[in-house]
Amino acid sequence: MRFLSSLALTLALSLFAKAQLPPEKALATMKPAAGFQVELFAAEPMLFNPTSIDVDHKGRVWVAEAVNYRRKNFGRPILRPEGDRIVVLVDEKGTGKATKAVTFYQGKELYGPLGVCVAPMASGGRKSAVPGEKPPADAGGSPGLRVFVCQSPDILVFEDADGDLKADGPPKKFLTGFGGFDHDHGVHGINIGPDGKLYFTVGDAGVNGLQGTDKKGPVFKSNTTTIQKGTVWRCDIDGSHLELIAHNFRNNYECCVDSFGEIWLSDNDDDGNQQTRICFVMPGGNYGYGPRGDGKSHWHEEDPGIVHKTLRTGFGSPTGITFYEGSLFPKKYSGSLLHCDAGPREVRAFFRKPKGAGYELDKEVILTSTDNWFRPSDVCVAPDGSIFVADWYDKGVGGHGMNDPQDGRIYRLTPKGHKGYKVPEVKLDTKEGLIAALGSPCQATRAIALNWIRSLTPIERVRFLLPALSIKSSVIEAVRANWAVNQRNDGVGDSNTEGNEASEGGRKLMDAVLSKRQDFAFLFRWIASRPDLANLFAGKTRELTFALLKDGDAGGLRELLLAMRTYTPKEFTDIFYGCASHYDGKDISYRAALNIACGTEPKRREE
Repeated sequence: MRFLSSLALTLALSLFAKAQLPPEKALATMKPAAGFQVELFAAEPMLFNPTSIDVDHKGRVWVAEAVNYRRKNFGRPILRPEGDRIVVLVDEKGTGKATKAVTFYQGKELYGPLGVCVAPMASGGRKSAVPGEKPPADAGGSPGLRVFVCQSPDILVFEDADGDLKADGPPKKFLTGFGGFDHDHGVHGINIGPDGKLYFTVGDAGVNGLQGTDKKGPVFKSNTTTIQKGTVWRCDIDGSHLELIAHNFRNNYECCVDSFGEIWLSDNDDDGNQQTRICFVMPGGNYGYGPRGDGKSHWHEEDPGIVHKTLRTGFGSPTGITFYEGSLFPKKYSGSLLHCDAGPREVRAFFRKPKGAGYELDKEVILTSTDNWFRPSDVCVAPDGSIFVADWYDKGVGGHGMNDPQDGRIYRLTPKGHKGYKVPEVKLDTKEGLIAALGSPCQATRAIALNWIRSLTPIERVRFLLPALSIKSSVIEAVRANWAVNQRNDGVGDSNTEGNEASEGGRKLMDAVLSKRQDFAFLFRWIASRPDLANLFAGKTRELTFALLKDGDAGGLRELLLAMRTYTPKEFTDIFYGCASHYDGKDISYRAALNIACGTEPKRREE
């Protein structure tokens, strides 16, 4: 049977175009930015058709392959009868080149996956990713793993209790109710934010019957008012407390979240209009794609209540996006937005410049190629601060198809002259080691630290983290410590039940941030992330609100307004008019925040 499956795959693949250039020759066509160098980390036959990648705490590259991309709905033959794969690429020698590829899982349950996210478990945690299941174990310093995979109509979760890079069994449904089966306008682009929550996007195929794993929140269904078209979501790591962040995108392939909690994404236009865009995501925002119709601009930005894009990027097929918060490259890249666009074959760095309550972006291409088959599909940051780029490698992209499923490459960007791939060891048995893990540029490394901290009570978190935040610690470490303390873990105690010590510790952690940077925007974003703890920080919130209204910082006022969408009318009124007095009549981002603060319910807006 295996021979027949291989024969069928060989015959099917023979119908497609061959690769334009073999891997080493394709490498020679790459054009990195000045001061950068690019190396080939892995290529076919180690991997094929990478739609999404993640890099774990040990520097291993996880790849979601979609060889069976858009087959069933289009009457096309299945290319891989045994199913698609999640593959792990390992550099055993530290040279910057993969020496082996491990199949984490292959099965018919995997069909054209469009997102992969690795969540290492430092202690196994006190909760499983799947309610009622036994959590993964520590395995003596070789952490267990949870691996989330996006594939409409589901987000799937695999578990690997002993960390041997082999799934313990078939995947389980984590969340379900996503449109876009066999289509790239469904669920995709999943990652872990600084708050320990999962963030993911859904294209305009929409949702129907989506609900968090706790079954306590609403059952979401796309509509033409509050859940239009493409959407952005977040939930706790166990799938509970599911929250719609923003809506009315077209096909927002992935979102990313920086250490301060800012959310950004790229969005694909209605084919042929050259209106692809980069958006700063305001929670509660309507981004204007629908309803479609004649006589309107592409994103309906002339209509009241629509949040404007930050930058129009024109022609393209935007894919993966992430923040760079490492130190391997020159300082100007720290905090930049890294973005792939498979259409014009570019990996870009965008640099944010505040403009009123919003931003402007400057662009630099950090990798492109003269080979017109180069199709960057995703970008991730490794524990050492190097940058990995996935290449779908095909003569075309989008348009419901592919031309060559036989190829796939992974490239690694480092500073010019850099040698090797040395991954820092993760040590959580000291405060210094924990802070170092929180300070890592790699999402998966930070996730280990967040998971370890989540298993503590809020008082334990404050006692452990507060002394570790010395004068020498960076503002990034300080804000990440704030998020870590603020994580929800029902059943392990919560700050609102543990009295004055936890709340006083939380206030001191806020002050630790303010001592390093007067960042009102972060603090109001942080407070808004846990409305259930509002009473604990009521005094501090009032203090910061009055200071902010006096200071007039546009970014801080924006975040205060976004937080106010959950305030009662009584809490809302006086503060709102104070904020409104700062509107200059021109700032489109500030105007959008004022609108979001008013909410969408007619009764609330009347009050």
